[in-house]
Amino acid sequence: MRNAVLGAAWLAALLVPSLPAQEAAPAPFPKIARFRGFNVPNLNADLLKDARDKFGANSVRYLLPLNWKANVDHVDMAEALRRLVADLPQGLDNARALGLGVVIAMPMYNFAVPGAPAPATPFFKDPAVLAGYLDIWTQIATLCKGRDQEIWLDLMNEPLDRSAMPSGPKEWPGWAQQLIDRIRTIDPVHPVVVEPGPGGLCWGMWSLPLLKGDPVIYSFHQYQPQSYTHQGVADIQHTDLARPFLETGKHWPGEFGDSGGGTWNHDRIVKELEPVTSFLKAHPGARMYVGEFSVVRWAPDGAQYLKDNLEIFERNGWDWSYHAFREHNYWSLERNPDNTEADGFTDRGEVIRDALKRNAGAQP
Repeated sequence: MRNAVLGAAWLAALLVPSLPAQEAAPAPFPKIARFRGFNVPNLNADLLKDARDKFGANSVRYLLPLNWKANVDHVDMAEALRRLVADLPQGLDNARALGLGVVIAMPMYNFAVPGAPAPATPFFKDPAVLAGYLDIWTQIATLCKGRDQEIWLDLMNEPLDRSAMPSGPKEWPGWAQQLIDRIRTIDPVHPVVVEPGPGGLCWGMWSLPLLKGDPVIYSFHQYQPQSYTHQGVADIQHTDLARPFLETGKHWPGEFGDSGGGTWNHDRIVKELEPVTSFLKAHPGARMYVGEFSVVRWAPDGAQYLKDNLEIFERNGWDWSYHAFREHNYWSLERNPDNTEADGFTDRGEVIRDALKRNAGAQP
């Protein structure tokens, strides 16, 4: 009798189709209290892993490298942009697997005249340019919608209209609001990042209004004084620099002609960042992100310059991304002033690594 029962059970098991084993749902993505990390040239898994494991980054900022992609793939800018956006899901998957937050940043790109130098054209007066930005952010918001991971959407890198200098493009706040409104019809969750004009410089915060569509994060880039941080940078193509800074050997702290000239040190940086701190006082609860800051690897006392900036960022509770990890060797933390590979960490690399140790302790 026992064998008959077993046989019947065996036959029933053959006749009833087996159900596929259900995969375990991925664990919820942990909330990152404060972004501390790097600008990166791509979202390849190996590069992201090194940024996390070697230095301790918990996030990366990825400015879509349009010019690079067009040159490497030998395609026009429109096709380069299409390919970069198509590659985003894999890059975001790589970051999620490593527990890294991602800031997706869009460069200034002239949708009306592809390939034209954006700051030198009537960029902000052309509705075709705005239409292009609305379309590209519709695409990016759609692919980010529903993703359980930390993704910030940086609307435009360093908005700049040279004809309006020293002010920012007067059209930009209105454009930014339209872009936020479009994104919020698709993705109500992931934060939007807004940089001021001109060029993401801190003084643009004087005129940047509070925008609707939370969560909105405000951002600026800190390279002041540029005659120190960019000393010896002769090739200014694909930068927003109006002129090269050829004189080298300038120490920090020191005398620099930027912003009226005088002595530049930790306290002078605090003073120069008053537009940022005033914005935050006027808008309690607003979140501030230093999307880029750096100094060329050959600048004397570069480590101290980075320390001075980081002390200010941390004291104020700002998110930050060092520029850059394994992008242009000018900014490399892994190469010596003479561009030889460092044995271990450079002094600048040690400064950034020490600051990133706060991520391990989950310090706010």
